[in-house]
Amino acid sequence: YQRRVTWDISEVVLAMASRSLVALVSSAYTRGSQKPLTFYVLTIKHGTEEWTLEKRFSDFDILHAQLKKRCVSLPPLPGKTVFRSTSPEFVESRRRGLDAYLQSLIQQRDALASQELADFLELGKHAPTLPSASSKAPVQVGDIPDTGLAVTDFTYLPHHGIIFVALADMSPASRMDSYLTNIQMPWEKNNAAVPSIVAIGGFACYAQTRNTWQFDKLWTQKLPQQAFSLSWDETTQLLAVGQDKGKVTVHRVPVARNFLGHEELWELDGHTARVMGLAIDPYQNRLFSISRDKHFRAYDIGVDPPVCLIDIHVSAHPLYSLLLDSQNQRAIIGAENGFLYIYDLVSFPPRHLLTLNGHTGPIRSLYLDPKTNYLFSGSFDSTVRVWTLGKQGKERLARDVAKYAHGKRKIRAVCYCPSSRELLSGTENGQVTIWDSRSGQAEYVLQAHAGPVTKMVWMDGDRRLITASKDKCLKIWDFPRVDGSTRSSSDFVIEEGNFGSFANDVSASNGDTSPAATALQRSNTENRQVNFNAPLEEKSTDLAGWWS
Repeated sequence: YQRRVTWDISEVVLAMASRSLVALVSSAYTRGSQKPLTFYVLTIKHGTEEWTLEKRFSDFDILHAQLKKRCVSLPPLPGKTVFRSTSPEFVESRRRGLDAYLQSLIQQRDALASQELADFLELGKHAPTLPSASSKAPVQVGDIPDTGLAVTDFTYLPHHGIIFVALADMSPASRMDSYLTNIQMPWEKNNAAVPSIVAIGGFACYAQTRNTWQFDKLWTQKLPQQAFSLSWDETTQLLAVGQDKGKVTVHRVPVARNFLGHEELWELDGHTARVMGLAIDPYQNRLFSISRDKHFRAYDIGVDPPVCLIDIHVSAHPLYSLLLDSQNQRAIIGAENGFLYIYDLVSFPPRHLLTLNGHTGPIRSLYLDPKTNYLFSGSFDSTVRVWTLGKQGKERLARDVAKYAHGKRKIRAVCYCPSSRELLSGTENGQVTIWDSRSGQAEYVLQAHAGPVTKMVWMDGDRRLITASKDKCLKIWDFPRVDGSTRSSSDFVIEEGNFGSFANDVSASNGDTSPAATALQRSNTENRQVNFNAPLEEKSTDLAGWWS
């Protein structure tokens, strides 16, 4: 409760400070006879400080281009003209347009938090008491700098300091070359002289080094196909890997041996296209999977070999994301058509409960806040929507919580921060946007990666974020605390195990208090000496225009 109050007060202080900033395009003048140039005079006030700046229209144009890459939305900038004009009527009209543009700009949190606007207005020099861009900026405290291939998924085990990553070669030319190299002729099979496969995908295990947020690689497993999804279960010590052409492999990774090595147990066929999501339910000994082949499958992994229990043709469109709501025994599936399909897992085979219609593009990411039962869905249609998951059959759209106004930014990852009520969205251009989930305003835009963000994991107790990208990197970020302070990069011990749950990430280490999981966690901690605390009838509910 105290934390929430502190955050609200700090928000009020920031809002008051922002409102105390006044920036006007107060006048304009033209000088020069042969090649007249027009200058616009800016009058800026903050507290007792007042200063003036002179800017050309081209300076505004450059600023607008810079902010367009960073900010979620921008006010319109007065348009350019084909022919230069210095007539008093034209100059005054443009001055009024620039004045309206600037006043709107300083009301936007993400723009005001940007270094570009701060430099344009010289805020650091004249208004040092105004919250700077760095006060909102997350700080990178660690990374895995080069995984060799694009990171398409990962699972973080906070109690062990372990990260499993799924890897894929995203270069079509390189992939084709590798496929051709890996082809074996009949006489080459079982020939020891034949070189090992060229990796097109794979998965790897990294261990956190003592007192830092750096990671050492423990092992890597090459695959002849791209890997796109992972699911880890602490109780059974099973790691499932979903691959490009429909294959799922299940491996045992021994916790008691400090995750050193793995053993492939089973290779599960059935899907005919890329496996986009996996989830292990340890209590029912079931592995759920979804694929671009439009099918939802469940395997009994309590028997050897596993048996396929169900194969449901969910939709006429490929499936993109899967989330297992273990608390309410529901499976939530996002599809290419922007629909959400919800299944009841209490009955078996699973019963289709509802189809929710809200997005207009593929739903690539799902996040469920277990305390509020709010479901966040991120889509390639550039929006994040929040759904209320109440009693079965009562699920409904609450509202759009985030929307990119200009440019189509595919959202690939979403997280929710309960302590500050912030939403995080990771997009195709490598950015992570921090939103105020109550107002829907963007607060800060972080250029986290050089390639698309593929997944994020949020640790609320530490206000820490792990991001992964197709740029072959994972990065760890510390966010400013709710009281406005920052953390030391050496302050690495996780105080809370609440690290979020993604569509493919159903880990028993997140809140599992079963004796088996507890014993495994205790054993590993002692050994490693690390302190880590047929298509269905479309019963569609069209909620696209409904707001709460």
